[in-house]
Amino acid sequence: MEGFGDQANITDVWQQALEEWNTGFIESGALPDEATGLNADQVKQSFINGEAAMYRTGGWDVADIKEAGVNYGFAAFPAATGSEQWIDGGADPAFAISSKAKHKDLAEKFLAFMNSEEGLEAFTTAYGSASISDNYTSEVDEQIKPLYDNYFFQNKYFWVSFDKGSTAMSAEVISQQQGVQGGQSTPEEAAKGINDKWASVQ
Repeated sequence: MEGFGDQANITDVWQQALEEWNTGFIESGALPDEATGLNADQVKQSFINGEAAMYRTGGWDVADIKEAGVNYGFAAFPAATGSEQWIDGGADPAFAISSKAKHKDLAEKFLAFMNSEEGLEAFTTAYGSASISDNYTSEVDEQIKPLYDNYFFQNKYFWVSFDKGSTAMSAEVISQQQGVQGGQSTPEEAAKGINDKWASVQ
């Protein structure tokens, strides 16, 4: 993804998006100050309670939303001017065995189960994800299915990740976004801060 590679200047990539996000969501009042600092469960509950019109989520929240009786739908992320709408994330969540695991044989058996039809059905049903394994074809919620058909299966999705300093960079992005949202910094300053952090982790 442009903006995440070694040669990219993140300021150029992020500033426009931050400016349009600031104008469209923050200055308009669509994203109020009190939303800053809420954790994922609090945000979801605000949506379920009718206090929030929309929030960033995925199939993992479908069961809770349905149980609450909310009339819901899914949409791709808004696009900056001159860009295209997109979704983020990836396919099935990945599982790995630590090289320091004390019981690797049991871990291997567990992974084998997770990739069986029974294991995949249990996990994708509980987690709300789609299976990409040949061992099981999962049912996708009808409201989120268009995103799979029109974006995921068309390779129009991106990992929001950094190939270096991922933890530090993710924290910096969140911090800079909150700075813009709270009025402590401008989109230009936030983009520069992200770019400076990126330079420091090279």
